[in-house]
Amino acid sequence: MLVNGKKGTADETIIKIFEILIAAAVILLLIYVGQNILKIFSNDADQGTKVSFDVLHERIKALAPDQTVDNVFYIKPGFVLYGFNQDSDKVVYKRAIGVLNVFGNPSTSKPKACNGRACICICDDDGCDKNIKDCRMVDGINYYVVSKMQKNQGDDYASGSGQVKGQYLALFGRAWGFGPIGDDYKTHTIRIQRKGDVVYFSDT
Repeated sequence: MLVNGKKGTADETIIKIFEILIAAAVILLLIYVGQNILKIFSNDADQGTKVSFDVLHERIKALAPDQTVDNVFYIKPGFVLYGFNQDSDKVVYKRAIGVLNVFGNPSTSKPKACNGRACICICDDDGCDKNIKDCRMVDGINYYVVSKMQKNQGDDYASGSGQVKGQYLALFGRAWGFGPIGDDYKTHTIRIQRKGDVVYFSDT
């Protein structure tokens, strides 16, 4: 028996509560699935950066004097490729917005893993002082210098003797593409050339 429409109102309330619970469950499920998808992409990007770094290291090791090689390289946003020279204990770089170098010229210290030698390292955006991913050294190489590379953010560099000049190597992954996940996997071809004990990096 229906009394003043209360039974109908109670049924409607129960249905609404049920719909709200279903909607909440669907939202939680979507969040869970989304987080796992992003985790998969993130892990792929980490692995891709590692593989790319491995290949770059092997290419540098195989360089003959005066040889030039083009190397496809990509790095995940949030990671940085640094080149530390033998006569320097740091890399100085620029944190610019467009053409404005509003953040000055910070630096990151050479990791202990380099044992005082020249090395290339993958670190995170905060610098090698806090989070080192990997560092590699190559026998016979004492300098990693950028001669001309648009995306490089390293500051000007000159060796103590003044014979080696260019820029510090500081390639930030975040400078190589923002936007959708797919854009984070953009590849870039960089040219590496060995001259004596110097490896020069440039655009192709």
